[in-house]
Amino acid sequence: MLIETVESNAKAALLALVKEINNQHAAAWGLVTIHRPCLKNMTNDELVLALKPALQEVTRQKIFFVDAETIYVTWFGMPRKTHQKLSATCHSLLRPGIIEPSAPVIAYLDPLAMGDELSVLLKGATSNSEGEQKMPFADLAREVWREKSAFTMTAKQADRYNKMLAQKTMRTRLTILIVEDQYFLRNLLSEVLLTDYEIDAVPGIQEGWDHYLEKAPNIVFLDIQLPDGSGHALAKKIKELDPSSYIVMVTVSNQLDDVELAKQNHVDGFVLKPFNKKRISDCIDHYLAMRNQSAKKRSLV
Repeated sequence: MLIETVESNAKAALLALVKEINNQHAAAWGLVTIHRPCLKNMTNDELVLALKPALQEVTRQKIFFVDAETIYVTWFGMPRKTHQKLSATCHSLLRPGIIEPSAPVIAYLDPLAMGDELSVLLKGATSNSEGEQKMPFADLAREVWREKSAFTMTAKQADRYNKMLAQKTMRTRLTILIVEDQYFLRNLLSEVLLTDYEIDAVPGIQEGWDHYLEKAPNIVFLDIQLPDGSGHALAKKIKELDPSSYIVMVTVSNQLDDVELAKQNHVDGFVLKPFNKKRISDCIDHYLAMRNQSAKKRSLV
């Protein structure tokens, strides 16, 4: 079995493949992105050999070496089963000190359902050189999950938050906070929304709390499994601070415990990964409908 590798103009080649998949409506394709800094130091050839066993049962295997941090793997046939094999392989190649589930090593994407979103990201509407802050490697290498015992607020933060809260319902351009530890998905969601909204994207609970106090965002898209604790804890604290806040959990988990806890925290939406633009747009439309309804009620008082 020969795996095709793409190192020169890999981003353009991957974009062309995504377009081909969507033009042909080919549903049997699989795609994962691998965050290379989480893996042991390996040459490209060594990495191909390490991934090869996980790709033996499928066809049209390609590995795109996009940059020093991001690797894409595509294949045809058995998307979910092959993703599981690739995931197991990548986790066996972790650098010392990176322990699951704190390390966002590999993410599965549906190239057909997420064609538009992938195209936006691969075309590079915004580049890292223009201010996008990548997740520091030290954040990925935390040895344990830490649940924050308390969320603090300084007098300065409280003053800032109250000022931003007063502006919240009057914004013509919505402010959206994304709390997602996987760099690729955080960046993807930011790219999809950036044209129409003001976006802040952070990798963890503490950063999410600080940004919430700084901006009082209209909408929060919040992952559940984060390096420094559970997103449920942040959702609960935000709702305690502002019961009118609008929070959407974005997660791979649809376990009843997670759904029930989200309901107890009175979150406003629940989106399963891999998401697409329509699911995210539906959440935003629902928020706008609620805001307009509240405005009408206030005008009648």
